[in-house]
Amino acid sequence: RVVSNIVVEALDDDAVTAGSAFCLGEWRPSREVHWFGRTRHRLVRSSDSWKIAEKKVVLMNNDASMPNLPILS
Repeated sequence: RVVSNIVVEALDDDAVTAGSAFCLGEWRPSREVHWFGRTRHRLVRSSDSWKIAEKKVVLMNNDASMPNLPILS
């Protein structure tokens, strides 16, 4: 997985929203698949750490039928 173009879209004391681009390769003995897209995360402060409150993945190559994608969760 390669993550790039990370941009903070919104910021306050207790929350951050950031977007990024990604490229992900999946290899199995019977096939090789490449996934490309954008991800948006909303992080919220929880005592002394940050937690993911929301995550949205938008695939660029989403026109074909797709198998289950546990790698994007």
